[in-house]
Amino acid sequence: MLHHIQKHIIDVLATVDPARYADLRPDDMDGNQFTYHLKQLITDRLVAKNEDGTYSLTQKGRTYLVTRYENPDEMAHTIFLVIVRHGGKLLLRERRVQPMLGYIGFVHGEPVVGKTLGESVRERVALKTGVDIEDIMVRGSGLIRIVKDGQPQSFSHAIIVQAVAGSGDLPITEDETGKNSWIPEDQLDSVAQLLPSCFDVLAFARDPAGGWFERTYDV
Repeated sequence: MLHHIQKHIIDVLATVDPARYADLRPDDMDGNQFTYHLKQLITDRLVAKNEDGTYSLTQKGRTYLVTRYENPDEMAHTIFLVIVRHGGKLLLRERRVQPMLGYIGFVHGEPVVGKTLGESVRERVALKTGVDIEDIMVRGSGLIRIVKDGQPQSFSHAIIVQAVAGSGDLPITEDETGKNSWIPEDQLDSVAQLLPSCFDVLAFARDPAGGWFERTYDV
């Protein structure tokens, strides 16, 4: 949590960017104390000092402005879910970390700044499974809430992507965060600890209309 002086600096830079030192420092504030907090923001990469001596928000600082009044526990986290098929089989991943430790679902990841969604998806699947994918297609998106014993476990804005694996090989069977396997699609009902959202995600991806869905699941 930022000190109130640091929040003041960011608030000023929200409307005056770039700003001079004198613009940022309140008249009644001790210079040494103010300089300490300004330097801390620079160290934390929320603020940058420009070549002309003025100060500006970094990308990290601008992101903080967007989210500073939000409770992250209540906000949907944007991810992509990748339905990877090969020869009637689906690529699934058992989670070895929270949230949803022990449950099985599709490979997921996060969109990356500076990369297309297709690039992010391809790199994530390769990193976690070693599988090379092609024919990447976005089918839509939705809000997925997972609740257990009345407590939220996961809340995601999921971009639904489907793709085809170039081969049925599985170069990476497991790592510290998950275990991978090919499962025949017609045997999905028999998979223990399968995330209940998987069936709706598959049905949604098959729907020619695509678009948007919203579901809540109790596990």
